[in-house]
Amino acid sequence: MLLKFLIVFLSISLFYCIPTPFKSCKSHDFAFWFYWYLIWDMNQPPKNLTQEDISYESDKEIKYSNKLYLHGNTIAFSEYNYELKAMSKRHDTELNGIRFLDISNLENIKNNGFIKIPGSKEIAMKETTLFTDSYDDLASIDVSNIKSPKLNDLYLSVFYLSNNTYIPINTIGRKTCKTIYIDPFDFEGRIHEDSADTATAVVLPFTSKGSSISRFTIVDNRLFAVTYKDLIVFDISDVNNIKENNRLNITHDLNIETIYPVTNYLMLGAVNGMYIYNISDKDFPVYMSHIDHIVSCDPVVAEGNTAYVTLSSFGRNCRTGEDRLEIVDISDIENPKVIAQYDLDTPGSLAIDNGVLFVIIDTDGERKLEVLNVSDIENIQSYKTITEDTFIDIILDNGKAYALAQKGLYIYDYSDPSNIHQIGKYKFE
Repeated sequence: MLLKFLIVFLSISLFYCIPTPFKSCKSHDFAFWFYWYLIWDMNQPPKNLTQEDISYESDKEIKYSNKLYLHGNTIAFSEYNYELKAMSKRHDTELNGIRFLDISNLENIKNNGFIKIPGSKEIAMKETTLFTDSYDDLASIDVSNIKSPKLNDLYLSVFYLSNNTYIPINTIGRKTCKTIYIDPFDFEGRIHEDSADTATAVVLPFTSKGSSISRFTIVDNRLFAVTYKDLIVFDISDVNNIKENNRLNITHDLNIETIYPVTNYLMLGAVNGMYIYNISDKDFPVYMSHIDHIVSCDPVVAEGNTAYVTLSSFGRNCRTGEDRLEIVDISDIENPKVIAQYDLDTPGSLAIDNGVLFVIIDTDGERKLEVLNVSDIENIQSYKTITEDTFIDIILDNGKAYALAQKGLYIYDYSDPSNIHQIGKYKFE
């Protein structure tokens, strides 16, 4: 702190030509060195995550929620806290973490607690393991006992853009041994608050998926992650020994925002378009094609031979963006074509299931949930507009919509799109 004060004082002295021991006093010298110091300070990577940095809290207040993840009968979402630090851009990091809700009984959704993980924003889960970013590192955390999370492995410095520039994977807005690892999921995939010391449970297949604004996705034993310019493939077959198997440079610009899997392909949403990669060989993604559009923020989802992209002018990277839904024919994966457009108010996160499209839109600061019938792209119709909260993120699964909002988690039944209704709610205190 004293060092920062001295540097600021000397810089101001140079700028205003206050007498100092230095021989020269030029404003451009000040500008250069002060700018260098700010960049140096902002780009210093935080310390590596340790077991002591990870902690469980049962009653932590939910202040700012972010990205949503569905894992069996568990809903997870990231949380962050805006506390600005002097002379640093690392303002929302130290109090970050992941919240877990038990949704096995929609009439009584339970808060299983919060795990503090400094620098965390992204979520992906494989069985009892949570994968998340911790600043520029990738962390593997055992959550078999939610109240006692254990750091399995930390893959260091994976989200650096270069050898000397620290940029978090997402700036919107970081072992103990057991003889037997007890499976913490019951037959419906629910994380227990405590795990027994003996016995195991058989787990039936269940849904594990992220949302359209995620930068992580898991396919088989591979975790795919995107930075602003790279697609990275991690081998997570051994959660205690993460390996980086491949890294592909997608663009020289800082454009990549989101990742979404569909069959054997990855759809990458970028500021300037959508990129498609074939992952038939998981370790060696193959570029197939891309489409360009005006500079906008644009998550993407896909179903069958159709991809849906929202273009939004909201956000510092979206600049001259336009606000609309673009529908893309991907039946010829090497030649995707925009086949329809639909005007929407500042759209964001979206999700598709059987021709029913949920989109979060922002009308004059009110973030609504718009439900569209896109089964006939020539005649897109609105099923319903939901306005009971300020919505943030959305995931669809088997007739149920999981909507994260500012004041709570809402679950809707859309199995009959003409009668969409709420079937569960968890209000944040």
